[in-house]
Amino acid sequence: MSANTNVLNNKLSINATATLDPYAYTAEGRRINTYAWNAGSSGRITNAMVALGTNLNPKGQESDVESKEKIAKSNLSEADKQYFLNDPNNYVDFSIPWNLRINYSLSYTNNTSNPNDIKQSLQFGGDLSLSEQWKIQFNSGFDFEAKKLTQTNLKIMRDLHCWTMSLDWTPFGYYTSYNFRINVKSSVLQDLKMERRKNFIDNF
Repeated sequence: MSANTNVLNNKLSINATATLDPYAYTAEGRRINTYAWNAGSSGRITNAMVALGTNLNPKGQESDVESKEKIAKSNLSEADKQYFLNDPNNYVDFSIPWNLRINYSLSYTNNTSNPNDIKQSLQFGGDLSLSEQWKIQFNSGFDFEAKKLTQTNLKIMRDLHCWTMSLDWTPFGYYTSYNFRINVKSSVLQDLKMERRKNFIDNF
């Protein structure tokens, strides 16, 4: 199940997802081949997530809302839609000079190996246009459970008219890596690209 909306004149976005297990469980927590609604229950929520997000740039807010509407109406799979909707930094508008997004998420897991586990995190990120063709993007966050910064990523992008150049860099942490790429914008020619990368696996 999934739902998303915007409130406060599109200043705050809300995205919620949940997974419902329709089968019944015994008192010992064992899943059985009987539907829960036969016993008057709607089922068991095994995973749930609520995310709140805002963009501190008013023009960026309008751009984010338009992009989300396009994604919702697209022919993408539900998984791909949720991937883009959960992280607005996945789409970049070069016409917006700067964006600063703040997102808070609360997740709930309830299964046999991880019962009633609640986690919360804060993500912040955005982008800054150095010129009409140059843009810097950054992403980081804070894990309340671990009490430390989450994976931090920096990305430098250059619009080359029909081409795009980008440098994706994770400067510290377990997943330290970089990826330099030049590719054609057209999706028809998406395999036409030049790439140089250092995977985090190379650190071991």
